Amino acid sequence: MVVKLLSRLRKHNVDVRVVDDELKLGIPQGGIDAALLNDVREHKAEIIAYVKATYTDKDFALIPPAPRQSLYHLTSMQRQFYFEYLLDRSSTAYHVPTILRIEGALDVEVLESSFRQLMLRHESLRTQFEMVDTVPYQRIVEAPAFAVEYAEGNETTLASQIASFTRPFVLEEAPLFRVGLIRLSSEEHLLLIDFHHIITDAVSSEVLIEDFLLFYGGSRPAPLRLQYRDYAEWQQSAPFQEELSESRRYWQSRFSDKPAVLSLSTDYARPSVRSQAGASEYFCLDSKLHHGLEQLALSEQTTLFSVLLSIYTLVLSRWSG
Repeated sequence: MVVKLLSRLRKHNVDVRVVDDELKLGIPQGGIDAALLNDVREHKAEIIAYVKATYTDKDFALIPPAPRQSLYHLTSMQRQFYFEYLLDRSSTAYHVPTILRIEGALDVEVLESSFRQLMLRHESLRTQFEMVDTVPYQRIVEAPAFAVEYAEGNETTLASQIASFTRPFVLEEAPLFRVGLIRLSSEEHLLLIDFHHIITDAVSSEVLIEDFLLFYGGSRPAPLRLQYRDYAEWQQSAPFQEELSESRRYWQSRFSDKPAVLSLSTDYARPSVRSQAGASEYFCLDSKLHHGLEQLALSEQTTLFSVLLSIYTLVLSRWSG
């Protein structure tokens, strides 16, 4: 909860500091949403504890805006996604689909206009990728073609309509997201949204949702100080890579004697060529365990995601011997 709350504050250009155990907020002109301020008050103690445990002055790096140019570097994660795409252009494994059932009146024109405004605000939604002399780059497209895909439907056709909506993206052609709207009745619609993971993640998806709701409601979010390309250029800059090299050498030495492939016993023979086929297992954690995991993440100065991923890898390690 605290990490998400801090993300929302950053999105509203709110400076968060802890001075002498007191929470200090630098709120921009125009203020912030009352609901957000109430959430801060409710979780004030947790925010103070998290900031004190996680951040010091040396932890922050001022990311400068990148100079305007035609091509920009990829972040390390984007590079991974791009090479996975080159291996299998037909895969949808790195898609981030969302389906929302909307009940009540819906202004279709405002909905499409809101997505267009969202695309203009966030350059990542207008980004495409290309290879130049064996090096991948990203390019910001000023006005890529975009239109909501409209269809009429009913409960018997939904499954096939949803299945046909999720189809591979061509990463060389922006935008790398699509929106569909299925009209079930005048008072009920199904909104389909599909992003490629190379332009979004869980945190940025929350920001996009908040901005979309503001646009749909007729408001405008505060101007962005940085775009994702600024972060990508900073991450791939020589000073940061130099700083990163020491950590990279440490982890390479730590894992130098470890197997490159997990030796996990399975109940059937694996295919000779790797595929993305698989399944999902869903389960719930009770509130006590959830709170305990959040406290563990806080004490280790990391995120809940990192804790859960560590637990998962430990389980795999035990299963593989």
